[in-house]
Amino acid sequence: KVAAVIDVISNPEAIAINQAWAGHPGRLIWSSLSGAFGFPAARACSLVNPQLRQVGWLLGAASDGAMVVKAPGGGCLKVQGAGYPGGAGGLIIGRCNGSDPAQRFMYNATSGQLRQPSSGHCVDVHSGGPIVWMYGCTSGPNDHFVFNSTTQALSLPVGFNICIGVESADPAGATVESTLQLWAKPISTSSPYTVAALLINPDTVPHAVSIPLALLPGFSAVAPAAVQLRDVWARQDLAPLKGVANFSAHVGPLDSVFLLFNAP
Repeated sequence: KVAAVIDVISNPEAIAINQAWAGHPGRLIWSSLSGAFGFPAARACSLVNPQLRQVGWLLGAASDGAMVVKAPGGGCLKVQGAGYPGGAGGLIIGRCNGSDPAQRFMYNATSGQLRQPSSGHCVDVHSGGPIVWMYGCTSGPNDHFVFNSTTQALSLPVGFNICIGVESADPAGATVESTLQLWAKPISTSSPYTVAALLINPDTVPHAVSIPLALLPGFSAVAPAAVQLRDVWARQDLAPLKGVANFSAHVGPLDSVFLLFNAP
């Protein structure tokens, strides 16, 4: 278990940033959906309302009998993030990839359960909605789903009038767990002005981002003509930024980029 964090706890630059104090412990300054096209939401069935995006659910074959759950408007159901407290994982709509264990489900048409083989948990509607999460499989109606091949609706059993749609915000309020996140902490507020920034990618695919320098704490006031960059994880200097308003970064799947911005 130590192997997973040894690169962090043995990096003297990361430790120094953690221990530095310039009046603020750091905060989230930017986020963007990382591969999430949207989030499943359980609400009263209204298939004629396009805003709810409740029409267009399809089951697609993956392998070994598993299925991918294709969502209205594109993308597939995917387990990602911790989700709402008390559950067994969050759900997003992400780019379809039948080989991704987070997108592979077994559907039992008799029980209506959508079970993830890798975890043994089932897709579940929490307390009648709107939260759709992963939970322990039960015999209750909350994890009994009906696929209607004619209307392409995904709903709880007849009589509950609950359909699954796709929304741009996570009903569980845990959107940050499914997004690219940039956290920043001032290291020095006098010349040279220095800020540490950690870019986190919780997605299983890489992302390239471009983020305004002015979002960094204090940089909107400093407006530096040139910014020196250092890669904290690699412990090496990068090419300085000159005459640009944004900085660009490429962050790998389930990875992070840790940078030190220095404005002379």
